Amino acid sequence: MTKRVEKGVEEGADLPDEIHDDFEHINDLWQEVYSSNVAKATEQLPAEVYRSGGLLNQVTRVQRENLANLEKDTLGYIRGRLDNTPPTHTSKLLYQLGNYGTDAQRLSEERVSIATSLRDIIARNIKLIETGIENQQTELQIGVRPGTQPSHNEQLKKERDSRLRSRAVREEQERAEKEKKEDDERYCFCHQVSFGDMVGCDNEQCPYQWFHLACIGLEDAPNGDFVCSFCQQQREVGESKDDDRENGENEDSQKNDVNDSSNTPATPNLTSLASKLNITDIDVAEKRVLIRCDFNVPLDKKTGQISNPARIVGALPTIKYAQEHGAKAVVLMSHMGRPDGQPNDKYSLKIVADELEKQLNQKIIFTKDCVGEEVEKTVNSAPKGSIVLLENLRFHIEEEGSRKDADGNKIKADQAAVDAFRQQLTKLGDVYVNDAFGTAHRAHSSVSGIKLDTRAAGFLVKKELEYFAKVIEAPERPFLAILGGAKVSDKIQLIENMLTKVDSLIICGGMAYTFKKAEGMAIGDSLFDKAGFEKVGDIMAKAAKNNVKILIPSDYVITQEFSNDGANKVVKESEGIPDKWEGLDIGPDSAAAFGEEIKKSKTILWNGPAGVFEFPNYAKGSNALLEASIEAQKNGSNVIIGGGDTATVVAKAGKEDALAHVSTGGGSSLELLQGDVLPGVDYLSERK
Repeated sequence: MTKRVEKGVEEGADLPDEIHDDFEHINDLWQEVYSSNVAKATEQLPAEVYRSGGLLNQVTRVQRENLANLEKDTLGYIRGRLDNTPPTHTSKLLYQLGNYGTDAQRLSEERVSIATSLRDIIARNIKLIETGIENQQTELQIGVRPGTQPSHNEQLKKERDSRLRSRAVREEQERAEKEKKEDDERYCFCHQVSFGDMVGCDNEQCPYQWFHLACIGLEDAPNGDFVCSFCQQQREVGESKDDDRENGENEDSQKNDVNDSSNTPATPNLTSLASKLNITDIDVAEKRVLIRCDFNVPLDKKTGQISNPARIVGALPTIKYAQEHGAKAVVLMSHMGRPDGQPNDKYSLKIVADELEKQLNQKIIFTKDCVGEEVEKTVNSAPKGSIVLLENLRFHIEEEGSRKDADGNKIKADQAAVDAFRQQLTKLGDVYVNDAFGTAHRAHSSVSGIKLDTRAAGFLVKKELEYFAKVIEAPERPFLAILGGAKVSDKIQLIENMLTKVDSLIICGGMAYTFKKAEGMAIGDSLFDKAGFEKVGDIMAKAAKNNVKILIPSDYVITQEFSNDGANKVVKESEGIPDKWEGLDIGPDSAAAFGEEIKKSKTILWNGPAGVFEFPNYAKGSNALLEASIEAQKNGSNVIIGGGDTATVVAKAGKEDALAHVSTGGGSSLELLQGDVLPGVDYLSERK
């Protein structure tokens, strides 16, 4: 009990016996809360376990608030009895004290249960950890330690090494966990025992089953159905892949309809992708060349005009090649925006036709639809060498295979209608060319549903495949990958694939905070990925096994306001990020360390910015990596930008021409690097 309360007891020594009895009961409860068992259990917890679930912190915080109220009202009760306060008031205080005492006892028991359970886990696995240390220590010292600057704080260094060793033997720990008793089963993202109020996920296949409310940010159990964030994410990914599968479910039969032995699907590796037919391999003379382009250009919100025609300009070499080599007609098709499967003037490609006329100095024939008898007549009657641009493909639900109604409900296209739509597109060409790498990861009708014998890559797709084949299958070493992004779970497949190929790996962006939390560093209100958190140990262990050097930021630019103008400061990993602060960029030490790693690498693959680059004050880290990459390129290295936000960083700086390759496909490049087969590429014909 605190000295202030003890002093109150002494002052009230002449209180009636019943008051002393009440007070002794409260004192017993107080001592229970601060029993040595709780203290010992808590002290023996490693920092990473104590912090990882956040459970003890949650219980402790509530417990302290409860004890503060208990102390306050206890003193009030004593003073009330000494001052002869009316009994009605002191009775209320006494009743409240009883509630506080009961809560204190419950919280104490809960805290003891958690702490003791976690201590037992460590005790059961300590031998496995000690055995693994000798085997893992050498590998861990080669590149696993975050950052590249040595720590001058020996205690911090020891603690960090201990945490890394523990994660490196996660597999052995998990095997030991399987031997635990039935009543010791683990649940939730935190993988801890059942206690307190919990809520079950309604997905019967959920790997976690039950969740502590504190771990999912809830105070009370939700009403109605509950699906955890992990299952929700898996459901969304599944729906996306289901759409792609449904859109391409008849592709095998479609390929069999085509009398061409080259239609056998390629083995999903990048070397085979480079062996696909490209436009220079085929004869286009006197043929209608049907080209899938990516004219999804950005429009100025105020004027409605094209703000950046880069994608149109990028398609010109393929268009000109077909014209110059005697094509009867060049038929262009593309999508723009998300019109949800129905006509919408806002997304009409008429504005693209106007831009093409300027770029080519030639009349462009624009059709009001992309399929139908009128479109066929227009294409077939076009003068030789004409360029025909079809209206937005996505004005038809059959292009993507589904759309969403006003309420956000998914409406799937009729498969017979999809087949008919694909057949109508097929009638518009004699040979098919895909020059839209940005949509190659989608099994849409215009991407993998055209039933023509000859299907080749345009110059843009050809360039993408050649660069990715080189960087993944035969990179010049040392090979460095820089991976950013918000969630570890979103890029887990990419990370694991890269760990089998690279020599070093930089983790930055929002993902870095999940890695640092796994090490025990406080991350305040920074981005945290609970699902990804569970994978960090496996990632680090795999990196150690493959001798991959992992670099994670050692300092951060943090703020209390998610905006460009909010006050900010730089903190080091030894300080951690305080509550109500969040990291938005890497700090100068990390930028310098990463820059050195970039400069000494011969192949650099960069996918994901270092911070919230949209705010100039937090774009410094990304710009520093860009400058280092440009310097490395000048010195003979190969720098590949994996599209998406990273390409935007490069474009903002106007440095596209300073690097070996800036990919035009965000989603496509990501899936390709993950090791996935791209439907649009797989559908192309093989060279004979």
